[in-house]
Amino acid sequence: MTGLRDSIKQGNVVIGALIGVPWLEAVEAAAYAGYDFVFIDTEHGAIDTSQAAQLVLVAQSLDIAPIWRVRAAARPEIKVALDWGAEGILVPEIHTPAEAEAVVAAAKYPPEGERGVGPSRPTRFGLDETATYMRQANEQVLVCLNIETAEAVENIEQIAQVEGIDVFNIGPADLSSSLGIPMQFDHPDLLAAAERVLQVGKSCQIAVGMYGETPEHYRKWVPRGMTFLETVAVPGLLATAMDEHVSWLRALLDDLS
Repeated sequence: MTGLRDSIKQGNVVIGALIGVPWLEAVEAAAYAGYDFVFIDTEHGAIDTSQAAQLVLVAQSLDIAPIWRVRAAARPEIKVALDWGAEGILVPEIHTPAEAEAVVAAAKYPPEGERGVGPSRPTRFGLDETATYMRQANEQVLVCLNIETAEAVENIEQIAQVEGIDVFNIGPADLSSSLGIPMQFDHPDLLAAAERVLQVGKSCQIAVGMYGETPEHYRKWVPRGMTFLETVAVPGLLATAMDEHVSWLRALLDDLS
């Protein structure tokens, strides 16, 4: 474990990259670049369970925290992510306190939850004592919830009362769509919803973040208290860099012709 949860609980700003492709080198590059965590995206990304487990191993070897973005708020999804070494989970489509409670129950061992016992990589496949890992896991595993619907925002005060939540990660694309203003990230309704989540999170010692790709986004939200920063998605970053590269290269070739 990298200690990411402890750092977040201390109020430190942490930055991460979204890995939506099954490239070991993407995690490797993120670690070399200095990110604090990677989201291994099995929800929207082209990554299956065995590939995600390999990405976790690369992250662990390079001391960057692997957070597994599961496909759904389902116990089997959460179980396999943690049993194969993810330092945390990011769970989509949370709408109600009951759903949040179910996530925490699936992520925590008794008495805090109901996580099934069968850790593989975290115990070095049985070389370490399972009971020792179980005691440590409840203190180390990071539970992150995606807040991405109008219903979730309406219920945010109640969701925040669920013991065991560490992060609210706002998904602006889905949230704007749910609010009827798709992809309008500067719309007053989206900004008001994000502000509400932020203030509730701060009052309950839950870290809050919202995906963004521009300096202006962070100049606005970090001073207001956002500390969990999902800053780039690898496929998009690669596409942008390649687009810029081709643009200047073709312009140069035109000048030389």
